[in-house]
Formats: sequence, structure tokens, C-alpha cells
Amino acid sequence: MLKIDATCVSCNEVIYNPICPECLSVEIEEWLREKRGLFGLKREILKTMKGLTTAGNNIQGLKCVTCNHPSVFLCPYCFTEEVYLKLKQRKASKEFLQDFLETFNFDFNHQGYSKDLYKGYEDVRP
Repeated sequence: MLKIDATCVSCNEVIYNPICPECLSVEIEEWLREKRGLFGLKREILKTMKGLTTAGNNIQGLKCVTCNHPSVFLCPYCFTEEVYLKLKQRKASKEFLQDFLETFNFDFNHQGYSKDLYKGYEDVRP
């Protein structure tokens, strides 16, 4: 019997939201398509996502709740964190970063990147 690991290959935490990197990539691509300009940045983000999705080609993961393919080897938090860090590294605007976090925030414990979402809004933090 094949044992399927339910932990993220990046953070070694249990994957509670099994959405595969391919499905997340599609959603982020749609979001990027709506943005004006930033062509070089968009290409970099697409390249980063492609690297993340192909990194697990030989890994049997959990079944994705979106596409049902057994390809969830990376938790949505780690995937979106990599994309977010690439956006920050490439000096995306504060508005662009905030929009990304509002749309793709998988930091449910508010211990990671979502802290950036509330900078300047400390009084409103949940």
C-alpha cells in the first residue's frame, strides 16, 4: 500500500488546506492578468510559480480539493509565501503587495506574512 505523506515538503507542517500548486498558480495568474503594467515582474512571478509546481513532479501528495489530482506536496501558505517574497524582493508597490495578501492570505495564525498586511493598521488587527 502506498503511504501518502500529508505534510508540506517546505515547512513539515500538516497540510490542512490541500490545494495543489498548479491550482494556486492558475488563480494567481488570473489575478496577475487583471493588473496593468509590471510585465517583467509578472514574468518573474510566473517563473517562480513554475519552479514551485515542477519541484514536486515526483512526489505523491494529498488530493487537491480543487482538481482532485494527488499533487499537494506544498501547503498553500508556503506556496503563496514564496510568491509574496518574490514580489517584495522585486520591490512591488505597497498597494500591489497588500492586494496580493488580501486575495491570497493563507496565514491563518497571523504569524507570518500577514503581519505585513496590518502594518500601519495595528489597532484594527483581528
